Amino acid sequence: MTPPPGKTTPRTKKNPTRSQNEGASAAMLLVSVGFCAGLAFYRFALESVVLKKRRKKREVDRVARRSVALREGKDAIEGETYVQCKGGEGESMKNDKSEEKEKETRSTGSFRTFPAHGKNTALVIIDMQSDFLSKSGRLGQHYSRDVLERLEATTANVARVLEKCREKGFTIAHSRSHRYGAEIRRDLLNGIDVSMSSPIEGVDATYNFVERLKPKEGEIIVDKWTFGAFASTDLEKQLVGRGVERILLCGILTNVCVMATAVQACDRFFRVCLVEDACGAFGKEKEGGWHDMAVTLINGPQIAKQNHHKSVGLYFGEVATVDAVVEALDVLK
Repeated sequence: MTPPPGKTTPRTKKNPTRSQNEGASAAMLLVSVGFCAGLAFYRFALESVVLKKRRKKREVDRVARRSVALREGKDAIEGETYVQCKGGEGESMKNDKSEEKEKETRSTGSFRTFPAHGKNTALVIIDMQSDFLSKSGRLGQHYSRDVLERLEATTANVARVLEKCREKGFTIAHSRSHRYGAEIRRDLLNGIDVSMSSPIEGVDATYNFVERLKPKEGEIIVDKWTFGAFASTDLEKQLVGRGVERILLCGILTNVCVMATAVQACDRFFRVCLVEDACGAFGKEKEGGWHDMAVTLINGPQIAKQNHHKSVGLYFGEVATVDAVVEALDVLK
């Protein structure tokens, strides 16, 4: 209805109290939401810290238990065999079968042995790929004929150990490397699933394992971009999940990825035995090449007469031959 001329429609007056109440309610709602969100975030952060501390404590406890077991020789299991290792002066003790002498040979270094059994020992094979072992490989193409021939012999020895460990039911783990010195293959870091097969679809053939050492179904495969096989993979988790406490170690190159893996395994309280003639590296062996130097670094500190205490397999491992490993495993049922 149009108001008469000269008159205007009266405006409704705003209630200032109501407006203030509405503003206060909105502010209170925002404060409440913010408080609840802050409380939830604080609780989440607190729980994350607590869970992190608990996980750390469990990890420390696990490592401590492993350390005690190794130090006190409590990792022994019924039916295990003993691989004769290098070092020590107790050759005359070979024929002494008494329990006391057997315990002494394991702990004092007089006559070194490495205990092994399918229930708690794994064979870990490092980087037996065509990239390193073939003249058409990324690094193999730069090797001399002499080096390639030596690595062929290494491959044959790895195959012997692998066959025997499979026969005796050992856990088998294979590593592949997509690190080549300072070069890292970004194509293998960006979404290609390289952890479960060989050959790998879409990846050049030389990255794969050499034919005679291809993994079988159920064996562990890890792909790494670090020299050692533990630092950039879940190898430790997989080995622990299968009850592994000891490692027979072989592969290439002795002074690079094998050496790094031995040290990383030792840091995680796995006992390590390097199968030296199932490893290979560069250098002229008659001149004391890189292979020999790496082997010395692995077992030298613990077999030295002046070592600072009677360690068991942790500086950084024992050293044995293929023949010694095969002979020891033959007696396992």
